[in-house]
Amino acid sequence: MNFGAIKGFIDHFRNDPDLKPKIKEIRRMITATFIWMIIAEIVIVIEPYPLKWFFDSLFGRPPQNGIYSFFGVSLQNWLYFLCFLLFAVYFFGTLLHTEMGKRRNRSFWNLWAMLWGYGHYRQLLLGTDWHVAHSTGEKESTLDKNVAKVETLIDDFIFDTAPMTMRVILVSIFIWWLGWHFGILSLFTLLSYSFVMFKNEKAAAPFRKEFRKEMKRLEIDGSELDKNWRTLKQFGLEKEQCDDHVKLLRNFCENERKRFKFFIYRIANQEHVVTFSRAILYASVVFFFISGDSPGSIALAFAWMERIYSNLYRVSNFQRHLNDGAEALKELKGMFDEIPSVRSCESAVWKDGIKGGIHFENVTFSYPNNIEKEAIKDLNFAIEPNQCVALVGYSGSGKSTIASLLLREYDPAAGQVLIDGVDLKMLDYDRYRRELISVVSQDVELFDDSVLENIRIVKRSASKEEVEFAAKRAYAHEFILELSNGYDTAIGEDGIRLSGGQKQRLAIARALLRRAPILILDEATSSLDAVSQSYIQKTIADLIIERESTIVIIAHRFSTIMQADFVVVLENGAVKEIGTHEELARQNGIYNRLRELEAKGMFNI
Repeated sequence: MNFGAIKGFIDHFRNDPDLKPKIKEIRRMITATFIWMIIAEIVIVIEPYPLKWFFDSLFGRPPQNGIYSFFGVSLQNWLYFLCFLLFAVYFFGTLLHTEMGKRRNRSFWNLWAMLWGYGHYRQLLLGTDWHVAHSTGEKESTLDKNVAKVETLIDDFIFDTAPMTMRVILVSIFIWWLGWHFGILSLFTLLSYSFVMFKNEKAAAPFRKEFRKEMKRLEIDGSELDKNWRTLKQFGLEKEQCDDHVKLLRNFCENERKRFKFFIYRIANQEHVVTFSRAILYASVVFFFISGDSPGSIALAFAWMERIYSNLYRVSNFQRHLNDGAEALKELKGMFDEIPSVRSCESAVWKDGIKGGIHFENVTFSYPNNIEKEAIKDLNFAIEPNQCVALVGYSGSGKSTIASLLLREYDPAAGQVLIDGVDLKMLDYDRYRRELISVVSQDVELFDDSVLENIRIVKRSASKEEVEFAAKRAYAHEFILELSNGYDTAIGEDGIRLSGGQKQRLAIARALLRRAPILILDEATSSLDAVSQSYIQKTIADLIIERESTIVIIAHRFSTIMQADFVVVLENGAVKEIGTHEELARQNGIYNRLRELEAKGMFNI
């Protein structure tokens, strides 16, 4: 059992200033619930005690020995009173558990919300390199599945195992009062069961580790089927891919059969301890009843010992949750402790009135997964505020890398990216992304929400009129009105109910709504037909004329970049040519060769 993982996880939460107010609130809820739980457990332990009086009175041993009345009450009425007392005690215990259950439910869901929200927040904080290195299935397994396991562990420990342990301890103490022989039996049972359980758990640890490894593989494979369903259907690969997945499932089932066989025999050993203890209990009852134990004491001993036995069975379930939860805590803590590759520096600055001047100064960069190859080498060029520059080059020449560096998804290995003369690494990271830059990526990502909310997500305070104005500038307003519910139309997961061109225009409207000083159009017209492309080209032309943003265009077609102030031609991560479209067209260089290839249908930028 890795208690270090639990301690490390708790320490992480204690040391995070963002969580302290929420943790304080949840701690208050749990403390209140715990108080109710303690009262309820005490009542549960003493609940069976009237049974002693009942059976002693029933078999001729009333509270006052040899007298068939109690404070002037007949034995029959006394027995009826004991029946009512048993009902009252159990009814009161039920009320206590009901109140505890309400408080437990509130604590559980508040804790769930905190863990779930914090987990997604920490995952989104991680750098682009981390997200590129981990598949969707891995991220879902690391976060969603592990948060569920941790939540189960915490809830099980606080509200099940803790009261169960308290109940067993209280019963084990009280039972000594009935007789030393019952006390010794309870102590023997607890020690024997604990020894066998921990011995079994030590032997089962490798099997649990293997189970988690195989289960994660299955989850990732299943996630890939869900995510790539369109490709599988388009190529008619549903059966082949599902057959491969079924092979994994069957292999898992076969291995699980072997694991379960191991576990079931080990669990049987724990049950044998309880069975043996029961046999001793029956034997001791026979022996000590002859020696003088009252029927009520025997009935109460059976009731209390059965409470011990029943709670010992629950220990096995908690032990499983404990191991699953500890492993989940270890994985979550590993993700929480991951330091984002890009973040605000401690001495971050802010410069009001940034206009969007960009200067790449001796910039060199390699991707983390391929550090031996330089994606950008000693890059130098400058863009004045409100200028429009187009980046041109073969695939892999460094165009999208420049956009990533501007978005600060990565930091240069050498050199500087300057924004109005300030090193981008020194600018407040969050504020820069929220206020100064906007982007339309070649792979449009939309949310399973309405058109309105998909556009407004970059500026939640925007009015519907502002959203419509941005949509008109992106030439999306007309097709939006034709949708079933206009701007309130739900577009489905990743905008599945829209065409590629419609999604692209929504993304452009979203970018324009922010009205940021820097606008990146990364192949913004790649999914558009000729008519839509002409609209977007007019939008770009309007933006160039208005001069409200510095525009960086990574274009899919040469017709898109002809209005740019100048063009940067890249090859193998280096600048090879710079000039206007007209200047470069007059030269017999890379730019002209790319134009010739495009004219022949052999090249797209």
